[in-house]
Amino acid sequence: MSTFLSTSESENVARIYAGGDEERTTVLMIILMDPAIRSKVPVGNIDCLSQYGGAECEYLFSMGSVFRIVSVDQKEDDLWEAVLKLTVDQDPQMLEFSDFVRVQIQNSDNPLVTLGNLTNRIHETNGERFYIKALENETDWRERAKILDILGDFYKNMDQYDRALESYQQAFDIKRENEPENKQLLSESFFYL
Repeated sequence: MSTFLSTSESENVARIYAGGDEERTTVLMIILMDPAIRSKVPVGNIDCLSQYGGAECEYLFSMGSVFRIVSVDQKEDDLWEAVLKLTVDQDPQMLEFSDFVRVQIQNSDNPLVTLGNLTNRIHETNGERFYIKALENETDWRERAKILDILGDFYKNMDQYDRALESYQQAFDIKRENEPENKQLLSESFFYL
């Protein structure tokens, strides 16, 4: 089950993803979003993380996002267009589940690490890129070591034990280099190794 609705600002990109399968009805959804409510709903532009170099203009809407149907019209023989309006309404059960998931995945203030944790949690194999990007941008040695430990967990969950060990070792080396006398900090890495 996907926990996000992936969308695009580009109608051309949306049409590509909608496809043209003759055995299925294609529905192009146009989402209207009032800028005044944007900060109140879980939606994010992740275009900077796109593997297509920003060509998708991709936005993710969180599970539990509520839309109102404005209209549904048949535009062509094989294409329907549904206009939806994003609301601030919330589904109480989805809120409870979202809070549970948030606690499970948010062990860092870095949103890239959180995205990586989410992909790890749902066993998606592309989460590595979020951790790598977070490492590229992080300058604090403590955070770098933490990200490397989390990346090691990711690799371990993907049964990539050599890569997991390499990440754990890098985290240990950073901790040992910066606080060689901090036994508690170093013992955390020994646990992973």
